[in-house]
Amino acid sequence: MIRNLLIYNLLFMFIMNACTNKQKADIIVKNGTIYTVDETFTKVEAFAVIGGKITATGTTEEILKQFTSENIVNASGKFIYPGFNDAHCHFNGYAGNLLQYADLRGTISAEEVYAYLEAHHEKYGGECILGRNWDQNDLEVK
Repeated sequence: MIRNLLIYNLLFMFIMNACTNKQKADIIVKNGTIYTVDETFTKVEAFAVIGGKITATGTTEEILKQFTSENIVNASGKFIYPGFNDAHCHFNGYAGNLLQYADLRGTISAEEVYAYLEAHHEKYGGECILGRNWDQNDLEVK
């Protein structure tokens, strides 16, 4: 009797373990609006990451059925755009270029830089002349 009970308990634990055999993910993000940036610009709700790579995408239910993780992030419907390596911008500097800075892009000598600055000052005046976009690698004499 005890032996049969032990066998049934072991069998039950084995079956339960087999039923919940989920893949371990480093992170799961769920409940988002996630753009996959594939050929058809598919949107999904969730994804799992293993080893720094997105392993699977799908609905929150699908991902949670397949994966488990100690790090689950609820995106609460927020938008996620994978693939950005550097998402910063220089709007202030760009606007400054358009409004007040001398554009020194393409200059190849100190004399040319001075000429651009002088032309900018003649056109806009001011006590101080500001220039942007020069590249020391373009200068003939470094």
